[in-house]
Amino acid sequence: MACSANTNGSGCSSHSFWNLPNHFSPHSLRHTHTSLLAEAGVPIEEAAERLGHKNDRITRAIYLHVTKSVKRESADKFSSLMADVSKL
Repeated sequence: MACSANTNGSGCSSHSFWNLPNHFSPHSLRHTHTSLLAEAGVPIEEAAERLGHKNDRITRAIYLHVTKSVKRESADKFSSLMADVSKL
């Protein structure tokens, strides 16, 4: 992929090279990767190992984000629970 020199003449910035928005960086992929692994049911310990963390503390605190589908699934489960409770 070709790109023109940036303003300081040092060549392509990572954002222009990858055609990413300025608020998005390649490091953001670590966060996305971790959240999607969790959403897929991969144990957090395994995700931590993939990221090179010696334990899951940093992975949980920094990299793990709740995705929209996980929020929706939680809301659906709660709604189902409340429907069951209302039948009592």
